[in-house]
This record gives sequence, C-alpha cells and structure tokens, in this order.
Amino acid sequence: MDEALPSDWRAVPGARAHPRGELVACPLGRHARERGVGVWRADGAPVAWFAGALALAWASAREEAALVHHPVGAEQLVCRVSAPRWEPTGALRVPVDASGCAIEGVTVSTSGRWAATQRSSGQGECGFDVIDLGSMERIGGVSDLDGYGPELPAFSEEEGRVVWGCGPWLGGWWAHPDDEPDEPARGGVVDMGRVDEVELASGRHRVCRLELELPAGWLPDDPWAEAWRGPTRLRAAGDGVRMILPGGQPFEHLGPLPERLRLPRLRAFG
Repeated sequence: MDEALPSDWRAVPGARAHPRGELVACPLGRHARERGVGVWRADGAPVAWFAGALALAWASAREEAALVHHPVGAEQLVCRVSAPRWEPTGALRVPVDASGCAIEGVTVSTSGRWAATQRSSGQGECGFDVIDLGSMERIGGVSDLDGYGPELPAFSEEEGRVVWGCGPWLGGWWAHPDDEPDEPARGGVVDMGRVDEVELASGRHRVCRLELELPAGWLPDDPWAEAWRGPTRLRAAGDGVRMILPGGQPFEHLGPLPERLRLPRLRAFG
C-alpha cells in the first residue's frame, strides 16, 4: 500500500495500537473510493491495506483481528484477519436493517474467539451483534432498537458473557410522555434505559430494564447533554454489571441481572 501512517494517528477516531505495541491499525480516507483501514508496524512500515473497511479490533492473546467494512447495499462484511500476512481467513455477511442501522465499531474478546459490534442509524436506532469468530456465525444481538447506545459491548473477564447498554435517543427519560425533555419531571418511577446480556456459550439473550424514582420538579442543568442520555462505561462485574449513571455517578449490581433493576437515587437530585 502507498498510504503512510499519519504522524497524529492517535488522534484519529478508531485508530488502535496492538496490545503489545508492535502494530497500529488506523482508518483513512474521507471519500468512499479512498476509505479503508491500514495496518503498519510501529516504526511506520506498511503491513496491509483493507480497502472499504471502517474499523479493526485486535485480539490480545492471538495473532488475529476482526475487521468491519462499510455497508454495500443492504449488508456489511465482517472478517477475521490473521498473521503473518494479515489476510482474511473468515468472513460473515451481516444484514443492514431497513432503518439503516449499520455497524459502526467492533471489539474483540481477549482470546480472539468472540467479536461484538456497535450499530447506529444516526436517526434514533441502535443495536449490537455478537459474533463467533471461530465459526464466523452471528450468535446474538439486536439489529434495530429505538434508543441511544453510544458504546461498544463489553466482554466479561472469563468470556462467559457480553453486556451492552442503551438509553433513550435524545435523553429525556425524566420527562412524561406528554412533555418535552426540557420540562421539569412530574416525579415517580421512570424507565431510564436497558442492559442487554448475551451468554456466549448458549446465545441466550436477557434484557434488564433500568428503573429510577424521580423527584417531582427535577430537571438537569443541560437536558440535551449526552451525559444525561443513559448508562455509560458498562462493564461485566462478577455475575452482574458496573456502570456510570447519568450525571457521572458510579453504580455496581452484584449478582444475576433481573428483568427490572431499581437504581439508587442520583446525587444530582440533591
């Protein structure tokens, strides 16, 4: 390939260094005919160029990576690429929902056995996929869900499950359905979002709704800020989850996820 590794590659969205620091993957190109992901050695020597790709994620414990291509028609290509030549060694075609909810990012488990994606339509739909990179099969996920899922799914340390969080598209979980997000809350119990959990061995999918009791009259200082849209930094913790609640408050639930989980009072309520 002719493309050079940008000197400021660390500032490029989606650029990732291999966990051992030997390789760098970086998306390049603003125009469709130029777009792709390049792989370079740390000294800048080119290794591979994947035309039409949008994201690459490394496996920490295996000389492999997962690669996602830009949508073509109504589908996207997810590939497994392997050392030493970093060529595709497996591929899966994933449909793009009619809403345009397409894959925008990918992560790989430490062992390299599993991949998980993040989907977005940019118009209020989101989702995720869970993929077995050994068999190149999609084993779970949600392809089109009303809401806002800003982060990649997270694998548990032992790779038994993967979790993903989603909140309302434009926030406003405190607002009554007949009110606007910039109107004070009426109070009572509200649905603030959800946590999805997929068991990797079985593909079993669970959904846990996140509930919160609101004081009447409460309203965020900036109701349109992303900080208030839903849970962030979701991680698997034991049999449960760890997350940051709207406003920056940490929260941990130990034990299996119930169908509905009542969250603690937010410090932001005063």
